[in-house]
Amino acid sequence: MKKIFKLSFVFLLINLIISCDNKTASLQFEKEVMYEIYPALIDSIWVNNGVFNTVIFQKPNVDKKQFEIFKTERRKALKKEYNQKLAVYKKSGNIVQFIIFDSITSFGKTKYKIDSKQIDSYKTFKIKYVSKIPRGVDLRKLLNAFGNSLPGIIHFSGIKFDSEKKYGTLTAGILCGEMCDYGYRIYIKKVKNKWVIDKIEDAWIA
Repeated sequence: MKKIFKLSFVFLLINLIISCDNKTASLQFEKEVMYEIYPALIDSIWVNNGVFNTVIFQKPNVDKKQFEIFKTERRKALKKEYNQKLAVYKKSGNIVQFIIFDSITSFGKTKYKIDSKQIDSYKTFKIKYVSKIPRGVDLRKLLNAFGNSLPGIIHFSGIKFDSEKKYGTLTAGILCGEMCDYGYRIYIKKVKNKWVIDKIEDAWIA
């Protein structure tokens, strides 16, 4: 009986160790993908935010179906326009400034912290992380002082992968006030050993 108990305990211990190793490896893999895709995420959020915050008015005597077609085409044109603006910013060195929560979350809990050293080489955007802003600083005033910035603070979720780790999804939100938050659902995929953004769609507004 004692031998059975000892064997059961050993097997349980081995399973716990394997489980911990798997979790550690999965988290490390997720971090590596996040750091690889991070510049593209920031680019895409800036572009999509410009499109999202451009009001498209419905013209008189245009029915709903025609307006939806018009709105879709207008959004495509706006996306192209903001991508062109971004290219100009990169070429001219006109830096866009962001404030970002450096905690990657999962179900409202911190999963890990972004290591800014991993993405310091990306200079298009000047990123300020909330944890490094001195206490007492009015974030709203700081945001208003930024040129070409987002009207809010960016926050990211962790990445959920498929079983083969070829596709992933995450969300990016923009906190724009006490009762203001909107965000995007971002789909990524692996193409020729590189992670790229596949699609971004509006996810919520509150």
